[in-house]
Amino acid sequence: MDTSEAIMHFRNFFDKDVGDYCVDFIKHRKNQLNKLTIVYDKEVVDTSIRDVNGYRLCLDKPSDLFVFYKIKMQIERMVTNYLAKFPKCEYHSILQIDLLHYTHGGKYDYHQDAIRGSGRNISCIINLNENYEGGDLCFMDSATTEKTYKLRKNDIIMFPSNFLYAHKINKITKGERYSIVAWLD
Repeated sequence: MDTSEAIMHFRNFFDKDVGDYCVDFIKHRKNQLNKLTIVYDKEVVDTSIRDVNGYRLCLDKPSDLFVFYKIKMQIERMVTNYLAKFPKCEYHSILQIDLLHYTHGGKYDYHQDAIRGSGRNISCIINLNENYEGGDLCFMDSATTEKTYKLRKNDIIMFPSNFLYAHKINKITKGERYSIVAWLD
């Protein structure tokens, strides 16, 4: 079965000014980033699986709310294209937006985004820079093959959150990678 058709890659689709603003926002929140990983429905720090600093936008903080809606507007432009290709797919809302900062050696091993009770149906990754090496996004096509995406600045990739779309971010070998992840129901 070819599941790659449900992975949609939009090149240079995210607004450059919003992307630059998000990178500055992440840098400004540097002391508030954490390394949490979900393992068996529990939040833990396990850098052998996930070594990335993240900041979850909170809708009760005015500065976060401002950034959330800037990102939401960009994602909703793309969701329209995704739903045109997959009309049976439903979109209700954006459940969560996290801002990520990968440093040298940072990575996220194979995982799926639809954890029990999360409501995550569609995953969205937005790349905010390209002055780093490594950090490719890989999907497991089968037990032995990978489909790799080298994301450029302002690229967006959207895919189902379920078990068929296990993915990883390869280790950063040089520089720093900034990105946004969002989950939709």
